Amino acid sequence: MANYIVVMDQNTHADNSSAQTSIENAGGSVLTAFELNLTFEISATAEQVSNISGLKYSSPSEESSGLSLQVLNTKHFNYVDNRTLSLQDAITLGGNSSFSAYEDFEPKYSGSGKTCYLVDSGIDSNHVEFANATINNLFSTVPGDFDDYSGHGTSIGSLIVGENLGLAKDGILQNVKLFDDLSGNVSVGNVINALNSVLVHHNANNPNDVKVLCAPWVTTQNDIIDDKIREINNSNIVVVASAGNQGNDVNNYSPAGVEEIITTGAHDVHWEITEFTNTPWYGEVASTNVNNYGAAVDIFTLGVNVCSAESGVPTGYRDITGTSATAGIIAGGVLGYIEKHPSESSNRIKDILISEGSIRGKKKLSLSTEAESAGLNFDSMNKSILQVDSGGTDTTGELFGFPSGVVLKVQRGQTANVDLQLNGSASNVAVLSFSPLSPWMSFNTGTGILSADASSLDANMAPGYYMFGVRGKLNGITLVEEFSVGVYETNESELESSSAYYYDDDNSEYDLAQTVNYQLAPPIITPDYAPLLPGPK
Repeated sequence: MANYIVVMDQNTHADNSSAQTSIENAGGSVLTAFELNLTFEISATAEQVSNISGLKYSSPSEESSGLSLQVLNTKHFNYVDNRTLSLQDAITLGGNSSFSAYEDFEPKYSGSGKTCYLVDSGIDSNHVEFANATINNLFSTVPGDFDDYSGHGTSIGSLIVGENLGLAKDGILQNVKLFDDLSGNVSVGNVINALNSVLVHHNANNPNDVKVLCAPWVTTQNDIIDDKIREINNSNIVVVASAGNQGNDVNNYSPAGVEEIITTGAHDVHWEITEFTNTPWYGEVASTNVNNYGAAVDIFTLGVNVCSAESGVPTGYRDITGTSATAGIIAGGVLGYIEKHPSESSNRIKDILISEGSIRGKKKLSLSTEAESAGLNFDSMNKSILQVDSGGTDTTGELFGFPSGVVLKVQRGQTANVDLQLNGSASNVAVLSFSPLSPWMSFNTGTGILSADASSLDANMAPGYYMFGVRGKLNGITLVEEFSVGVYETNESELESSSAYYYDDDNSEYDLAQTVNYQLAPPIITPDYAPLLPGPK
């Protein structure tokens, strides 16, 4: 007899009772019925497991999955000297000075009251970065031990809720300690217990309130881990995971390869995508099949020489490089997005994050010359970067209450509409002539109601996103926003890897969005480098 984690097929079993009966009929004994759907830890023989009716996945509870965290170093900043650097100095010098120029940036939304579950190596809550932070010890694979011996969780936690480094310093961090070391193995049973603790807490604390789960690590691909990550992501929790630093296809790793979640990549201070963000840039032949595009890697942020808190040194800092850092930064950014858009679902928050971070037509992210020479098709690559609102008073206001990006998803053959919440003080509202509505869309410039009639669209129109732009005047300032409508055939998941189009009303045809070198977006009254984090003050 051994202990197994089993996941039962919901197409066979309507509830836990039915699933448990099937397990017992095969000779197994249920040890734990998790909050996770149809998921159990059982005691059984391998033969008994194979005889369970309606079994979807199974794994020995102690089966190891190779673990890889970001390697940390101890190169410290000289804050006094670096604080005098200008932005251009920082970009020119790069290296350890890259963060200092951003120290005066304050996010407009600091994640006030919003929750992030950090599944990592524990947290040293004695660090000065956490002096005013709200950190709760939720779960540990070693009961009662929430300390951080590797320093990883402390570094990443400081990028989420740190007083000086965090994008969401007013957020709530739930400490979920899964491991102690930077690399090695983690049991599937421990991963499932950690993820289950997140869902238990979420369901007991207003499940309608969107929360975040930050997983700044990768393991070898595992179907059970991916299935449960997907379930959590569908439970009104935005899952943010690092792409990893292995230089391999992200689909070889969990949870990074789960398309529904936000998988984060890294760029440097020159806005170049880093070589370690799972790219084939080491002499291999590149193609559109590499992972770093579309739904696989969703969004990038600074991941080179990022200042973070050092565990065990209450006033110490160190710089870290890798996609673990980007997962922490973006998780903090997501908490701000949730505060800004509290009524949006977790999936909608992902759409907003990526749409508002689109860099089509912008100069912020240069494409690596090594990758260019390798022949990578950048038209297929997702080129979004984390972008957040800066602090200060914005007297302009917003043209629409509904944020830019994907505003509607409609099945081909159906009709749908949405209220974009047009500001009642707006005037001169009109659809842009050079970014018009598709013929099957209509927009009421007086009410802000968008309607989509996909009842007679051709089959080749789905799946796809169809873009349009709207302008209007508010407080004497003309504002422009871009929206899109997704059309799918049978399931919204088809849109994960679909293309975006603009309608060309001169030729009555649709152009790929990549051919349009402009980007309409909400006004961002910030310095050009505002998407980055501040350095210690």
